[in-house]
Amino acid sequence: MILTFYKDHHEWFFDDPTQNIIREQMVLGADDIIEELSKGYNTVTLDVDTTPFPQCDIALKIIGEDVLSGTWYMDLITPDRRVWLCPTLGVYFSPSPENIYARVVK
Repeated sequence: MILTFYKDHHEWFFDDPTQNIIREQMVLGADDIIEELSKGYNTVTLDVDTTPFPQCDIALKIIGEDVLSGTWYMDLITPDRRVWLCPTLGVYFSPSPENIYARVVK
């Protein structure tokens, strides 16, 4: 799955009109990862999957979940970083996957 994130007033969002998702905000660690991967640009496009692939930039492992309030992941590349993904994750993966991998699309 390909998602493009964009920065607006120092906050990160993505849109997916095919799923009626507009301005879904990245928060609680997800925004920090997107900021890092953007390398100073105001957009970044990621290839996201539940299957690992070579040279992934993000590798997340589930550490807790609440269907109503989102899912917590540990960043396997930076293990002291935690990432929260909101219930919108369920639009793409249900139930929340054990692992999520992503890489920047050049």
